Amino acid sequence: MSDTAKSSTDLSPVQKRAYLAQLLREKAKTGATTRQPDPEEFPLSRGQRALWFLYQLAPESTAYNLLYAATIHSVLDISALQRAARALMQRHPILTSTYTLQNGEPVQHFHPQHPVPFEVIDASTWSREQLNSRLQEEGDLPFDLEKGPVLSIKVFVRAAQDY
Repeated sequence: MSDTAKSSTDLSPVQKRAYLAQLLREKAKTGATTRQPDPEEFPLSRGQRALWFLYQLAPESTAYNLLYAATIHSVLDISALQRAARALMQRHPILTSTYTLQNGEPVQHFHPQHPVPFEVIDASTWSREQLNSRLQEEGDLPFDLEKGPVLSIKVFVRAAQDY
């Protein structure tokens, strides 16, 4: 432990305040200001930087979109599915991220309080071909990495036990 650290722990509360005021005055004289990073702002990994670069070149591209479709022939508790999606987003904050430039460098921001992008769509009058076409359209929609969200959940309701 340094002498300064040891001696500052032995100071009375009044002396500690005076010592802190002295440190602040010295800091103000040097003009040194350091921006503390936003706790929800983080640098990008190499892979994320590469994807950010590609996004800047072609923001309308869907080359890295992942589409997953499943058919459920059973009772589906939509609210339970929404809660599960919320839990997934809370466990994996990358699903709430947006990407911006700060001082010329791309950074990611996490938005844990953003709502789950969850939509229930009535497809009860659609043919199988219409549903497949709509699924393809959904997969071809680009994500806006700067505004988010980077996740989209859609439930197509065909009948009471057909999703």
